[in-house]
Amino acid sequence: MNCAFFIVNCQAAQKTWTGTTDTAWTTASNWSPGGVPASTDTVTIVTGSNQCHLTQNTTINRITLTSGTLQLHGFTLTVNNHSAFNGGTVSGTANPALILRGTRTTFAGTTVNAIVETISNRVELNGSTFNNKCYLEQTGDTTSNGTGSNTFNDTVTLANSGTANFNLAQNTGDTYHALLKVYMTGTHDLVVSKKTCYFNGNIELNLRGSGEIYLGTSDGDSSFLASGKTISAGDSGITGGVVIFNKFVQQGNTSQTLTATSNGSGGNGVLNIISSVFNGNPNHPGKFDGIMLDYEYANGKYGNATIPGTSCLTSQYAYIIPGWDNLMTVADYCSTACANNSLEFNNRHLSEIRLQRYETEDISNSSKAQVNRRFDAVKFETCYGQTSRTLIQNRLKGAQG
Repeated sequence: MNCAFFIVNCQAAQKTWTGTTDTAWTTASNWSPGGVPASTDTVTIVTGSNQCHLTQNTTINRITLTSGTLQLHGFTLTVNNHSAFNGGTVSGTANPALILRGTRTTFAGTTVNAIVETISNRVELNGSTFNNKCYLEQTGDTTSNGTGSNTFNDTVTLANSGTANFNLAQNTGDTYHALLKVYMTGTHDLVVSKKTCYFNGNIELNLRGSGEIYLGTSDGDSSFLASGKTISAGDSGITGGVVIFNKFVQQGNTSQTLTATSNGSGGNGVLNIISSVFNGNPNHPGKFDGIMLDYEYANGKYGNATIPGTSCLTSQYAYIIPGWDNLMTVADYCSTACANNSLEFNNRHLSEIRLQRYETEDISNSSKAQVNRRFDAVKFETCYGQTSRTLIQNRLKGAQG
């Protein structure tokens, strides 16, 4: 018996745009080597004799854009594996115009005039301008480190559903001129800002995973929310993990309302405010619900923090940890709308805590607190033990524990 074996080699090709004949993607002679790219091919776009224009919906395996213009018109380009936008311009009118999937997506120097939908294992933003809406989601188990210098001129959504960190603005800051939506459903971190970022639009936070959303880091620089802009919980709410504000500064006095589901001890749905300033208008109360103010860090100190006016504590439970020798002031002014049922202070470092403008007796050798009658019950824990106090007519009444 004779057996015949037939082996078919379907090796993917690498195609580079030359634009020798005309502008059409579908013209075979516009590519080197000749032939229209197939769905398994790798495509490189550079400045050619003519710009590259898509003439139909197209799928490829990989793409690198280094220079020139990729004009998508009303069609969609889908990339299934790896995308590297290292320069040039992408334009298109479809929604979305770019669908990017696979192992890695990088934007580093490209001007994007098209709606982008990215769901990749890694997403790295290294200095591009996005003039249309974009959705950028990391799904993998390898950390993404974006260097920064990105500008977003339309609504941008950042999401991390993976098991590794999604880091932005690591070397230089980013600028947001429109709405920023942040979604965390994964197990690690989404660092929106490390270096100085400017948020000139509203921010919506959604956290349903066990990870953390960072608006600022302990080893980074200050970031700024523009006057008149707000931070709020988005459509999915803050029901898990931790939102961390570090060196975050609100400009202007717009009232802020941000609610999280908190167990009061660093568990799900916690707002952690470190070395940050939130201003507010006393005539229009806002609130922060589910707060942990944590000033402690393993080998360092955090600076003072202030949450005055309408950006006051209004949660069912708040858990507060001041740092080494720092002053923490909560709600310098607060209306009746800002009443709080229970506050817990874990004061391990002999720092001074101030709540409102009313001073009480010391609760440890060097620690003292200032409280206001609007808070019904206050619990203090110091390095010397626990002090439980019940607030009655501007005075704390209780026994040292």
